[in-house]
Amino acid sequence: MKDAMGTFAEERKVQSAKCKVQSGSRHRFAFCILHFAFCIFFLVCDIPLVLAADTWPFTALRRETYRVIPGFFRVGVPVPAWDSRDSLTLASGTRLWQLRAFEAGGEGYALCVDVETLRTFVVREDDLWRGTTEEKERGPFVGSPFLPLSDSGDGGQGTSPYERALERYAYVPMTGKEQEWVVMTVDLCPSHRRWDRDLFEALREMRTGDRPLPVAVCISGAWVRRHGPAFAQLCAWDREGELDLTFVNHSDTHPVGARGDFLNNEGVDFEGEILNAEVTLLAHGVVPSPFFRFPGLVHSAARLKALMQYGLIPVDADEWPGQGDIPTDRVPEGILLVHGNGNERAGVRWFLEMARQTGLRERLRDGQLKVFSLTDYAGEE
Repeated sequence: MKDAMGTFAEERKVQSAKCKVQSGSRHRFAFCILHFAFCIFFLVCDIPLVLAADTWPFTALRRETYRVIPGFFRVGVPVPAWDSRDSLTLASGTRLWQLRAFEAGGEGYALCVDVETLRTFVVREDDLWRGTTEEKERGPFVGSPFLPLSDSGDGGQGTSPYERALERYAYVPMTGKEQEWVVMTVDLCPSHRRWDRDLFEALREMRTGDRPLPVAVCISGAWVRRHGPAFAQLCAWDREGELDLTFVNHSDTHPVGARGDFLNNEGVDFEGEILNAEVTLLAHGVVPSPFFRFPGLVHSAARLKALMQYGLIPVDADEWPGQGDIPTDRVPEGILLVHGNGNERAGVRWFLEMARQTGLRERLRDGQLKVFSLTDYAGEE
């Protein structure tokens, strides 16, 4: 009887152990399924995944803390900063124009533009003030709160490239008329369609010598929020040196309006369209450039004047193949506009065929054509 009871007890122990193993396996399998679902949820909903707390400190940036606060600073001691590719250090003597101020993680930050190179950076406010000269007290610039930067120790004879660009394009947006292809721009307006990845793949294969092709991506906040994985791929190509991207503010929601008046419509929240797009870009790992493209290339004199209040340089286009019959046997002239959001496939087909017929990739590689980034072109004399 004791032997039978002992055997029965041993069998119960073995059965219990098997159940625990099976239960543990089921739990591990369920955890893996939940983890996979969690990742898919974040990708579909386009919620930024932060790998480390200090990787990008602006993922939780909120519009309520984001303000237009201009000011001029000359860096006195090297200070840490961020651009869209990496964290870096700004050298002593760098001249910065503050565009915005905002808070993130309990700290204050400033979005600034280097007035010599037109590159933008984010700097901690404490670092910005540490060792810098005092903010200059000067008169208003072209009717806006943005001040002139010519007081740089040269007797007022010279001005910065940033100031010259603001002046030059204050009332007539930037174009590249009567010049062989100057700037490549790709618009990403809000769209439910898949992006034209093949366009960007073709651009990746085009290099100017041994450098990646400079491309201005005119991007709306709504497109970023809806197409998180595609946007992440663009940023990865930029960081990895596959493309040299400048991210241009193309408004937040790209309003069209019943009469096709776009941002000219008086009912549009013009400031919200500008600042909400910048907040979206910062929250997704990109420092906005000092450029702006009006939706539909539609802009009134009043809107151009209003844009000055935000320190942004307007960018138009000379050739828009999706809106006209442009031959494919010649390289376009000036600033080229192609949509890469899936809404204007005809323009993408035109570009790919033009590149094939003209041997564009080879001509760029051999230095027969010069293509500028927006920052370089805007800073030209």
